[in-house]
Amino acid sequence: MNARPNLADLDRALGAARHPALLLPTELKAGGVDPLGLRQVNLDLMAAAWPDFNNVTARIRPYVFMAWAWWKAREVFESRGQAATRADDLQALVDRWEVLFLWSHLLAEAEVGLPGRNVLTKYLPRPRDGRSYRFGGAEWDKLRSSRRWSTALMAPIQYGPSIKALRWLEPRPAGTFAPSTDAMPAVRAFEEAVGRRLPAELLAPGDLSITPEEALALYGLWDVTAPTEVERDTFRALFLDAGLRPGARLAAARRRALLLVRSVLRQNRDSLSEAEVRRALASGRLRSGAVVDGPEADRGTLLLFGALQARQLQRLALEAMLSWILGRIPAGEAVGSDDLVRDADAAARAVEEGADASSVGGYLALAAERGGRDGWPAACAYREETDVLFLMRALAIAQDEGGQRVPGLALRALAYTDAMAAGLRAAGLEGAARGHLGGHPDRLPLDRASRRLAALSGRPMRELWREVILSWVLAQHVRWSIARNGDGTQRLRLALDEGGWTRLRSGPAGIFGATPDRLWAALSLSADCGILTMIQGGDGSRMYATS
Repeated sequence: MNARPNLADLDRALGAARHPALLLPTELKAGGVDPLGLRQVNLDLMAAAWPDFNNVTARIRPYVFMAWAWWKAREVFESRGQAATRADDLQALVDRWEVLFLWSHLLAEAEVGLPGRNVLTKYLPRPRDGRSYRFGGAEWDKLRSSRRWSTALMAPIQYGPSIKALRWLEPRPAGTFAPSTDAMPAVRAFEEAVGRRLPAELLAPGDLSITPEEALALYGLWDVTAPTEVERDTFRALFLDAGLRPGARLAAARRRALLLVRSVLRQNRDSLSEAEVRRALASGRLRSGAVVDGPEADRGTLLLFGALQARQLQRLALEAMLSWILGRIPAGEAVGSDDLVRDADAAARAVEEGADASSVGGYLALAAERGGRDGWPAACAYREETDVLFLMRALAIAQDEGGQRVPGLALRALAYTDAMAAGLRAAGLEGAARGHLGGHPDRLPLDRASRRLAALSGRPMRELWREVILSWVLAQHVRWSIARNGDGTQRLRLALDEGGWTRLRSGPAGIFGATPDRLWAALSLSADCGILTMIQGGDGSRMYATS
């Protein structure tokens, strides 16, 4: 029989068996960060607004460091007459320097957002442990392997994709890398400021033992918060100015977004928090009511940010409803679809104004009218009644409080999302498969949701709840949980039994929040390289202004 038998194999085996047999329980790890399959549309919008970096890329020195490390590794071997060096030898040196770089920051207790704290703490000694760490042997190989795809700076979920996309490193044969020509000024500056001051034994190939005290002493050499002026200038050129090159589509989109943020800060004159910048981008308005405008304020980019926040709200509302459904089903019992629809309708009527409207279209119109004279998306910020960011926080809090308010808040969120989509569509934003309101239909993009709501316009409110609960939440969850099956992860959280829907997991239903939208990373990188200025408050708050 095959290692992973198909159904035909199982049928044959059962038919040939003469006696019943006991089977071990299926062991599946509970998982699933995207239970409704909606995340990809959000990520696509984030990538359109902020291409070539992600939510963890907060500092510019890791870019410089990794470019320097690959350049230095090759230089070390070439200085020994080994020009045709094996990829494994280069990677071993790069890994050593990277771990020392991260370890020194960990020992200095520098809270700068570098990855790998848990993994490094597990393997590396602390001061006063009375032992050193050997960069060589089986334990070192195990550490290298354990962090390759997760906490290494070049890992796909860390700085790796951005380091390559921003052209700090370019691929070379056999899986090696080298700095681009544009990155070399920063590499040379780092070598002058840091590389030449590193102990010679750290740079030489072969096994090496280091004490925690020796590793901590390196922190002052390459502190991630202290890039040189040349490093800042080089990063700014690759991050912002690369958008001026002919044909650089993604870099041009990133440049428009960065200039838009700078325009918001200039027009506002006072410094703004991250949340205030997000509100201005989503609504196209400042707190004063002034329209975001100016030579650097690209209108299409503003509409894109509006679509991104609308999608964030829609996704969170539906995931919060999944949490509510799970909380509504007692362990070991079943609840029918009609009961879920009835209870959601009743819960919404108890807290949401207009939830008792005679028709879906009537409620949607009432919710849209709250946008007032300026309409949507202008109304999506600053006023608590229509502030979608406030509504996202309220949805997260409501889940934590037991979920009673979730249906009413989710209903309002879906109505506001529809109103924002209509306003963005009227302003010229595209729907369809490739537009910013569109996407793959089985991921419920904004355009498709609006068409479904329009089809329900004349129906009673309970029909809206039937659509939302059965199609937008339960069907989405089952479809995507099964589609991703096969890797040993139990993503399915509930199933339909004879008596109704039953929970497949014990314990809390879980609390969903909005996925970070990369704005914090954009502001942090911009401040680090001098596009903006960051003002640190005594309470740890951060404010941003133009440089």
